Amino acid sequence: MSSFGRHHLAFVLAGALAGICAQLLVAGPERLGAVIGLTAGLFSGFLSLAWVASAAQKGLKEALLGVVGGFLIRLLLVPAALLGCQAAGGSTVACAVGFFVLYAVGQVLEILLVGARARSQEKRA
Repeated sequence: MSSFGRHHLAFVLAGALAGICAQLLVAGPERLGAVIGLTAGLFSGFLSLAWVASAAQKGLKEALLGVVGGFLIRLLLVPAALLGCQAAGGSTVACAVGFFVLYAVGQVLEILLVGARARSQEKRA
């Protein structure tokens, strides 16, 4: 399995675990907020990881630009998720927590992808 595939699989597993925990441990408007936040976090994580992974194939500079692109994706999705959550009557705090739990996981995986690219370039030199 490629590095890209391993990182996406890890992200899917983290998202599934977070979703199960949200369903089991949270009730009412907090559950709705958490699910909206987790959904937005999964979407942004998939887009960001895909962007970083495809950019990493071109070089380290492009991979770092992919990380910046991931920040821009999240910059747009966080307020959209919070506004959608508020409109649906969910808890915006739970939405933010749900989003940023997956954001932290996605960020670690993006850094690992860029680090793997840097190590592969060092081995070639």
